[in-house]
Amino acid sequence: MEISQGSSCGIKRGSIAGIAYYECSDYGTGVPILFVHGLCGDKELFTRWLTSARDMKINSYALDLRGHGESGGKETLGRLSLEEYCGNVLLMINHVIQRPVILVGHSMGAVCCQKIAAEHPKNVSVLVSLMSSAPRGVRPRGALVRRALHPYYLKALWKEQPFVFRTAEEYFFLNRIPRDIGKGLFKQESGRATKQLILGKLRVDKPIKPPHIVVSGKYDLAAPPSQQRAIQLKFRTLWHLELNTGHMPMLEPNAEENLKQILIYTT
Repeated sequence: MEISQGSSCGIKRGSIAGIAYYECSDYGTGVPILFVHGLCGDKELFTRWLTSARDMKINSYALDLRGHGESGGKETLGRLSLEEYCGNVLLMINHVIQRPVILVGHSMGAVCCQKIAAEHPKNVSVLVSLMSSAPRGVRPRGALVRRALHPYYLKALWKEQPFVFRTAEEYFFLNRIPRDIGKGLFKQESGRATKQLILGKLRVDKPIKPPHIVVSGKYDLAAPPSQQRAIQLKFRTLWHLELNTGHMPMLEPNAEENLKQILIYTT
């Protein structure tokens, strides 16, 4: 399987089987970090955390799930599934990183990472569920849930078409983000994968054996702390860290400190 690479500003660009990724990997043999984005996201969300990990001499990676960012698959984005996203993450671990990782999944990405940690525990050194969407068996909390019933979203989910968040919903994700950073942040997402997420179609029935940290944001309106506590109970997780953030801790003014707080629990 061929891997192509280039570099810029200390962050290398690579791709494998149409999956694009960022890599900072010249910093020793410690356990590397893999960041996985959520709905309507891409690897660009994690550039500050990649450089922060680099400054801490920690190898780190972030990928664009298929159909997102610089990855291929945009022509079929509306029909891409959560299972396919999980496969993208496993591809990165098995063929690029080639060792167990600290797996950091954000929002929808956290649900995919929970599935991977349960089904492939040898690939995961530590799992971090970061502002996780509600997995199967956990009732979604927050006012954002009702907005998913808007005809705009129902049409995209029913017909499995791509969509992007409306401005009216962006506030729930960006309430702690400076306006200039949040502008144009969200990209298109799969109607099918989002439907699977809302209906709880991605089953995580096996126990999660790797150490698991559930992280919530005190001011998160999209995946509030009450939802994260329910996820902690579902998976019988020992650790729940509440940051003084909203839904996007990697973009807030104190992003670097947020990552340091999380990594304390992974050592």
